[in-house]
Amino acid sequence: MDKNEEIIYENLSDGILLVELDGKIRLVNQSVAEILGMGGAELKGKKLVRLMMEHEGNDEFFQCILDAVYSKQKSSDIVRYHLGSEEKRLRVVSSLLPPGGGGMEKGGLAVLLSDLTKIITLSEKNEELNRRLSGFIDRFVQVMIGAVEARTPYNANHTKNMVRYGTRFLDWWCIQPGQSFPEEMRTPVLASIWLHDIGKLIVPRSIMDKPTRLGNRYEDVMHRITVAILCEELREQKEGPSEEIKERIEALRDASEKVKTLNEASFLDAEALKSVEELARLQCLTPEGNYVPLLDDYEREALSIERGTLTAKERQCVQSHVVHSERC
Repeated sequence: MDKNEEIIYENLSDGILLVELDGKIRLVNQSVAEILGMGGAELKGKKLVRLMMEHEGNDEFFQCILDAVYSKQKSSDIVRYHLGSEEKRLRVVSSLLPPGGGGMEKGGLAVLLSDLTKIITLSEKNEELNRRLSGFIDRFVQVMIGAVEARTPYNANHTKNMVRYGTRFLDWWCIQPGQSFPEEMRTPVLASIWLHDIGKLIVPRSIMDKPTRLGNRYEDVMHRITVAILCEELREQKEGPSEEIKERIEALRDASEKVKTLNEASFLDAEALKSVEELARLQCLTPEGNYVPLLDDYEREALSIERGTLTAKERQCVQSHVVHSERC
């Protein structure tokens, strides 16, 4: 080997070992000594088997080089190397040298050593952080979905069932001839299913969990009827019995039964809708002596819902959870 080659080897940041085919180390540069924690004089001229015996615990590293020496084939691997209490991760690349290469008459191997400890350690730390972050996100999603499903019995277990169906679909899709699904996309897709109803947190519970047409307004209507009946009875005591007062009281009592029936009915036919209009025309006497409609605009619309419990505006509010979910 000429002087120029030695200078080139010494200036390399990676470690260079020139090994003869009998396992004897012909040349080492300074980087090798730094990576392996051995002096160049300690390495040069020794056989790999001898070093292996002197430095127990690094069999994986030495065996990687020995395999290349005996097989006379190029090899590349990342191995662990123990230097005291420190563990390094080294990339070992062995390439065949022809006869005369590297100053070796019969040829040999050029072994390139790269210290990847910092890179691999950083990568492993990033993977661990990603696992922890993924676990945190999973727990967060579970809490949020639990909050969504706890708000109303109409949504109980809905999301969990959707995720189960989604998982089964992905499993089925992956076994279809000619079909595949990237494994790294599986978690994001299932996460999107978990969160597809997150916008329902924005929807008022009075609408999301509305069991009847009037909802919490039912008591208001019934209270209005009760007060009107009492006012008519007081008026009767004050003015004396009359057919008009009697008819008003009967109409109000009849209205009470109709409102209850309409409010809880599963479906309203034409006759039922007609009775809503009749109720809307009914007037209620107030303690102030004024007459007000039995039903306001909202109550009239709510009792006119043919099927279900939501008005057009309330249904639109529930459907808006899709938009809120997308924004989240």
